[in-house]
Amino acid sequence: MGQTMGGERRPVVLVTGFNDWNHVESLWQCSENPSGRLLVGDAGSRSADAPKDGRLPALLREGRPDVEWRFLTLPVVWGIGAAVDYTAYDVVIHLGLQSALGPTLIQIEDGAYNLGVGLDAAGFQNSGPLDPLFPGDSLHNDTVTRVVRSLEDEQLPGGFKCFVVDPTRHNTYICNETNWRAVRKTNEGVVAAGYFLHIPQQGFDLALLAEALAALIPKLVDLSLPTPPAMWSRYAQFALAPCVRLSSSQSSVQ
Repeated sequence: MGQTMGGERRPVVLVTGFNDWNHVESLWQCSENPSGRLLVGDAGSRSADAPKDGRLPALLREGRPDVEWRFLTLPVVWGIGAAVDYTAYDVVIHLGLQSALGPTLIQIEDGAYNLGVGLDAAGFQNSGPLDPLFPGDSLHNDTVTRVVRSLEDEQLPGGFKCFVVDPTRHNTYICNETNWRAVRKTNEGVVAAGYFLHIPQQGFDLALLAEALAALIPKLVDLSLPTPPAMWSRYAQFALAPCVRLSSSQSSVQ
């Protein structure tokens, strides 16, 4: 069950990053991808159950003890978004890389595009719509749009700044597929909100980026929930057990 603080049920929030994808010995290798290293730390990891004791988890746990934080790194393979059990969380926030992003920008996705193209870390080539029956090119959610648009040009610690983008056929890799599922689960009411944040690939200090995200992520959580976390005990009776089902490994969420 979700933990309580002073008798109050804390919202459960999952933050994910991705493992490495180029020339990997294991799908759980995480030594180069900054989105994963933010969670596992500078030493990196090579296993699914590696401790999530990086700078970002430390800052979030210290700064917002009223939230039950969970962290997970994901292999860069098609379909990995289906491994996340959204029923276990109130808010889910995915982190991924955008190679063309400036070193001080954090790109917040407002929706996902109905296309998946590219070669994954396991060598599988995908090319086609994410949902062939979906009547349109892009998927949106009103809550996600409201929240992310309120953070347009938001200034963050370390000189970072948010900017918001619409779905595009130029963003159709595994990040987009993962975000498609997050938006869909939000539309279905499984979670209050699911988000995808793209971070730069290089040219920045990882510790400073962690501080920027530690300021941004709680804002996403607070803007997504109907009441402040401290008042949840008046409205919520039960907590869902946090867990993630991963088809490729017995991974633990931390």
